[in-house]
Amino acid sequence: MPFQTRPARPVRSVLPVLLATLFALALTSCSLLPERGADGSATASASPTAASPSTNPGTEPAPPKTVPSSCPENTSLPSQRLPRTRTAMLGTSAARAALSRLRTAERTRGDDFCRAAFGPSTWPDLDGNGCSARQDTLRRGGRDLVVGVIRSHGTGCREVLSGTWVDAYTGETLPGPNMKDPTIAATIQIDHLVSLFNAWISGAREWPPERRVQFANDTSIHELYAVSAATNFAKSYRGAESWRPPAAYQCRFARSYVEVKASYDLTVTAAEREALSDMLDTC
Repeated sequence: MPFQTRPARPVRSVLPVLLATLFALALTSCSLLPERGADGSATASASPTAASPSTNPGTEPAPPKTVPSSCPENTSLPSQRLPRTRTAMLGTSAARAALSRLRTAERTRGDDFCRAAFGPSTWPDLDGNGCSARQDTLRRGGRDLVVGVIRSHGTGCREVLSGTWVDAYTGETLPGPNMKDPTIAATIQIDHLVSLFNAWISGAREWPPERRVQFANDTSIHELYAVSAATNFAKSYRGAESWRPPAAYQCRFARSYVEVKASYDLTVTAAEREALSDMLDTC
């Protein structure tokens, strides 16, 4: 028999998710909500250890604490579809060569950052496969997936109903027994490896609107990863010069980071270049 899903459950109240998010923000030192999926909550990270991410605050500009008054949502879409398959990750030597070619530019401001300039936070489908960028990322990184078409969504996408993920930055196992439960879905978020803020102050400020939407939803490069809510909040807007994953994950992180920067001709600071070089030394 063809696969059929049960009727979609009634939408639950978002109050529990909002309360959890406010509690997480009270525990963290972030001045801006980090990028995430439709919603999210997290608990504060433990103090950095040899096996946990490390943060070096104060080495890069920070986003504004409030949304700029002139920040309309960017509704422009790229004229061409993105590839449906992801490029191969750069090897260590190739990453070092690409890093050496990145332009260096110091950054002193980020107060004009506007999240809406990168398009809607609903993860538009830019490769034309009927699934959002979030769904593509969940399907690509998940294990033991159960998928199915939710007719009320009208997209034909075989969406993720349940599965298990591994945090790309920490190796933590992330169970998702019911991804249509907002509370459960909020624990598994999609992170921009090069944050939208970092991209903004590295060159995206000058891009045409459709290029910013493409960057924010590009599943053809190693930019979008499934991570825990806690990891997403801890990393937030930070670049490689001020946030690193545990040592065991730094090689892949740096190779992906350089690939993204090179793919979009984004600049790096001297401190960012040094940090990436150090992480490539762990390969």
